[in-house]
Amino acid sequence: MDDGINDEEFVSTEETHTEELTLSEKHSEDTSNNLEMERLHVCQISFNGTLGIKSKFVARSLLKLSKEGIVSSDARGVHAKPKVDEALVQGVCSHIKSFVPIPSHYCRPESNRTYLSSELSVAEMHRLYEAQCSAAGNEAVKTSTYRRIFLDNFNISFHTPKKDMCSLCEKFKNTHDKEPLQETYDLHIQRKEEARALKK
Repeated sequence: MDDGINDEEFVSTEETHTEELTLSEKHSEDTSNNLEMERLHVCQISFNGTLGIKSKFVARSLLKLSKEGIVSSDARGVHAKPKVDEALVQGVCSHIKSFVPIPSHYCRPESNRTYLSSELSVAEMHRLYEAQCSAAGNEAVKTSTYRRIFLDNFNISFHTPKKDMCSLCEKFKNTHDKEPLQETYDLHIQRKEEARALKK
C-alpha cells in the first residue's frame, strides 16, 4: 500500500488479510436506487479491540457474508431429524398398535394414556418388530427411529399405576383354582363398570 500501513492490520469483505471492511450501506444516487456498499479503511487491531473479538472470528464472519451484507447463522449443534419413509413409519405404528394394553380399572375414562405389560420395553418391542420384518422380507428401522416414533405418536407407559392395583383382580389372576372366587370376581367387575359409567 502507498500509505505505508501494514496490510495485515486491515480486514476485508472479500479476503481475510486485505484492506477493506464493509461498515455501512447506502442507496446509490442513481434512479435505480440499487443498494451498494460503502467501504472504509479501518485498523484491524483497533476494530477487534473495540468489539472484543479475535481475527479468526472476523475472518469466519466475512466468509459467511452474503451480497446483501447479512452473515448466515451458526449451524453448529443443529441436527435435522433423518427423514424416514412414510411406509416404514406406518409399519412401526401398526406394530406398536398390535400390542394389547393392560385394562385400567380406576383411571378416569377420558385418560389418553395406556399401559403395556411391564415385561415389555421399547427395546424388546423393536426386537420383535425386527423379527417380524425379517420373516416377511421387509426393511426394518433402527432402534432409535422405532423409539422416536413410539414417543412421538403414542401415549404409552410400561408400568402399571399404583391406583390401578386391585388385590381381588390380582388374586383372581394368579389363582389356578378360580371357581371359588368366580362369583365374587364377577360381582366386582360389574360394580366397577357401574362406577365407571357414573363418572361419564
